[in-house]
Amino acid sequence: MRSFRPVFQQLYARMPAEWQETKKGKLIESYAFPAPTVEEGDDMDDGLLYDAEGKSRHLSELQGRYILLDFWSIYCGPCRMSEPEMEEIVHLYGDKLALVGISNDEKISWSKFLKEHKMPGYQWNEPKNGGRSLASRYKVGSIPHFVLISPEGKILKMWTGYRKGILKSKLKKFISEDTIHSTR
Repeated sequence: MRSFRPVFQQLYARMPAEWQETKKGKLIESYAFPAPTVEEGDDMDDGLLYDAEGKSRHLSELQGRYILLDFWSIYCGPCRMSEPEMEEIVHLYGDKLALVGISNDEKISWSKFLKEHKMPGYQWNEPKNGGRSLASRYKVGSIPHFVLISPEGKILKMWTGYRKGILKSKLKKFISEDTIHSTR
């Protein structure tokens, strides 16, 4: 997309002002002038998300704990394969970590899926928002995509893909053994 950005910017600039103010015009603007991305070591970025009941939510609500973001989709096989390990993480790290699943699937399909499947952690939806979405700012190019945030709100690690054991392995490097609370 970056290679086309100058063309998008030129086309956007040529659009009549009334077109720029439409919903599609705003979407084109978001691709032409996307929000800056974040890197490991940066402060976390926040945005408007929605829970299954339609209530607005923000990542900042969870600050003070580690936050593991899981960008996923109901149609993603590896995302679904990670569910058992996600459940283990929620139990293993107790109140020290908040798991936040972020999907941008269409709201009706996503809500139906959540009613039919018990998903671990918080499950929030992000409406498609072009180049200004959290997914864009966290450089989500493929899913599953994970972001680990410190209790102070710093991005500790970002990675893409899933294989069995990878989540527990990565978390163990950042969350010391003395913070683990087992529910067994």
